[in-house]
Amino acid sequence: MPINLSIFGALSLLGQHLIARLIREPGLKIASLHDHRHDQSLNAVLWFADTNARNFTAGMPIKSPLAVPEGDLILSH
Repeated sequence: MPINLSIFGALSLLGQHLIARLIREPGLKIASLHDHRHDQSLNAVLWFADTNARNFTAGMPIKSPLAVPEGDLILSH
């Protein structure tokens, strides 16, 4: 069973690189993404570090940092 992770700062450059790396790990599952820009469109992010990370992020809701995480926390500020 994969380990569930929640990424805080998911839209930051570090968060993008982290997502790109974690989506390639079969034993890990990104359960939720959190960022202070949760109310903005992904189009507001000028560029993404990795196309696969952007596609993954586009398929998940970006939650407020105050929302309850759905997995173990990884902070990427």
